[in-house]
Amino acid sequence: GSRETNEKLNQVFKTTDPAKIAEIIMKKGELNLTTEQRKKMTSEKRKQLVTFIAKTYVDPRSHLPHPPLRIEQALDDGRVSIDPFKNIDEQVKEVVEKLRPIIPLKSENVILEISVPAQFVAQSYTVLKSTGTLKKEDWQTNGSLKAILEIPAAARPHVIDRLGSITKGTATVEVVK
Repeated sequence: GSRETNEKLNQVFKTTDPAKIAEIIMKKGELNLTTEQRKKMTSEKRKQLVTFIAKTYVDPRSHLPHPPLRIEQALDDGRVSIDPFKNIDEQVKEVVEKLRPIIPLKSENVILEISVPAQFVAQSYTVLKSTGTLKKEDWQTNGSLKAILEIPAAARPHVIDRLGSITKGTATVEVVK
């Protein structure tokens, strides 16, 4: 590269200190990416966004989650653009609003009443804590657990499957609300 004069550096950056200039460039500069890099970043964000929507939003008619493939097709149909530099949380609201005319989406939580036998409480408890918000824990005298768990409605089949495999089908799960 070419070396700029001190006057130009002072004019643009208001300093001639290389460390401060580098800091300004890192904070305010723009990174030029190749087309391949940009496509890869956009593809990864798209996958994360589809996964998030599939886990968080449900079809209001059936109260079941939309399959990821359906969400991807709706993104294509709606010509929704995804910013590879923005956080998923910043984009999800905007993307969902663009998808709503194409597929019905509803964000709702479900409250489950779960009973786990004593021999499976240790493994089940970690699953319950990681998948939702434990509203109430009632430890029985025989070591079993009765819990009230709030989760996104789309996560219900996943939670029931995980608990079923851990407890070999002995846990009971009832939808409260």
